[in-house]
Amino acid sequence: MRGASVKISISRESIYRLLSVCDLALVTSGTATLETAIMGVPMIIVYRISPVSFWVGKMVVDVPHIGLVNLVAGQRVVPELIQEEVRPQRLVQEALPLIHGGQERENMIKNLKMVRDRLGQGGASDRAAQMALDLLNLLEPDTVSER
Repeated sequence: MRGASVKISISRESIYRLLSVCDLALVTSGTATLETAIMGVPMIIVYRISPVSFWVGKMVVDVPHIGLVNLVAGQRVVPELIQEEVRPQRLVQEALPLIHGGQERENMIKNLKMVRDRLGQGGASDRAAQMALDLLNLLEPDTVSER
């Protein structure tokens, strides 16, 4: 980070305050992707865990996307860099078009608004969880049950 030509800050402030000033966020998979989508901030999902955990996860659940924002959208609206794809070169490749603006950034912002609209007002996390359960039940009806 010391040699970076852009300003990089690390903060423990409120996530919503931080997102409100971001041009782009690198977000781990989970509800943080939904929060970032609701804020309308372009993002790249990055997710890297132990190879064994990843392999076990792939054996148990087969979904088209790992990020909740993409699952709710029903399509890839946000790039997902998973495991070995999380490399500086790939981050730059995905980030530059989103930082510099243009059609790719505008399309993502439009799609993030669609996700926000799909989630609705109050109770968005419950609806997102139900959407994820519904998707999993479609893929593996006998292996996933509501708790």
